[in-house]
Amino acid sequence: MSPKYVDHDQYRRELLHQCFELVAQQGYAAITMRQLAGHLGVSMGTLYHYFKDKQALFEQLMEEVARQNAFTELSETVREPVESLAQMLNQVGQNESLHLKQLFIVADFYRLQRDESTHHSNTLEVAGEGYKQGITRVTGLSDPVMAMLIRSLMNGLVMEQMFADNTVTFEEKADLFVEMLNAYLKQEEAGGAGEAGEAGEA
Repeated sequence: MSPKYVDHDQYRRELLHQCFELVAQQGYAAITMRQLAGHLGVSMGTLYHYFKDKQALFEQLMEEVARQNAFTELSETVREPVESLAQMLNQVGQNESLHLKQLFIVADFYRLQRDESTHHSNTLEVAGEGYKQGITRVTGLSDPVMAMLIRSLMNGLVMEQMFADNTVTFEEKADLFVEMLNAYLKQEEAGGAGEAGEAGEA
């Protein structure tokens, strides 16, 4: 009987997905590799085979979070920026709890990186860039500053939900965000048309 084929990369990602909840709840500093192995139902040897230490596991978990935030499942056929943004916000709103836990993990990783005793990695920079590229790909907005602003506001909308202010829903805040972007783009378009007209008269 031939040995069973194992897709090691796929299995590694499955392990990351399974430990996501535990890491989000307990944080990097509090959790141990033994706890993770017990939660995953694997031996310590198996865990160390895929992740050389807790730092490596945490960094790869961050990379997986970034991959999930690239909005790869959203259609690229919707090229109107406002409609695309509404589509993205709808996805975030439907998975609000997931995105909030992702932000907890990102914040924990940021604290880790500020610890002078820990080696610096570019994981956060790579994650942030992947997030921005996802926004650019879906919305068609090429301005990196605008992509960064959209990312910041989207994260802010999710964080705002922690305050449990039910007087304004996530959807209402998202709609206002879309209206603001629409007004800005119209203003930019009008300004560009005016400059083009002046250049033609010169």
